[in-house]
Amino acid sequence: MTTRLSWRLLRPTGALALALVTVTTLAACGGDEPGEGPTAGASAPSASAPTSSGTQEQPPTSLVDSVVVAPDGSDALNQTLRAAATENRRVQLDVVADFDPSGSELGEGRVVLPTDALVEGVRPLRLTTDEPTAFAVENQAADLLRITGTFTVATADNGYALTALSTESDPALLPAGADDPERCRALQADPAPFYSAARTLGGDPTQRDELREEWGSARGVWWALQEIAPLLVAEEAPEGDALAAVCLF
Repeated sequence: MTTRLSWRLLRPTGALALALVTVTTLAACGGDEPGEGPTAGASAPSASAPTSSGTQEQPPTSLVDSVVVAPDGSDALNQTLRAAATENRRVQLDVVADFDPSGSELGEGRVVLPTDALVEGVRPLRLTTDEPTAFAVENQAADLLRITGTFTVATADNGYALTALSTESDPALLPAGADDPERCRALQADPAPFYSAARTLGGDPTQRDELREEWGSARGVWWALQEIAPLLVAEEAPEGDALAAVCLF
């Protein structure tokens, strides 16, 4: 049994995170369509490539980040999938995001991303894939999922369907630096830098790209920093809980 943090129910509906992961066939189910893309952190080459039939294929877009899922679909994962489906683009993912293990069957390529229990009428995002190895538990204690791969995206009755072209990720796209275990050891001794960075992000979201370069190599810690940032600024969550799940303090 895993432990979820009570302050997660207070999480605002906006998304402060972007993520990169490898998937296969994904289906998203939400009360609202995911937000309009493209978003910060998504990128694509400038030229389209011709297909075997002679038609122009849109260049791929990408998302490499840790994402706090937003119940209104405004997070980067939702936006990236919507843009890929709407624009008929392939998408390259290496994303770490929170998910609901009780409603997910990773071995069969089915994942449910959590919604906010305080938001009525919003159904959780559902992901399905034809290649289950594209889904992997990143952090069992914090219920974090990693999705990696390059996919084609289509709309489905209950969200988005992603078909895997590959399940490889590109480590070069990730920020360089300490991983979760190394970062957690340092923060257990002195958590002050984590909370300072979270307050900076909560007070000025334009600092996100700079903070991602510093913290993004530790995928779970970076997710937790984004999760707690707006709550610290609003004084809706105490220090001490944000790292408990990802670092098992």
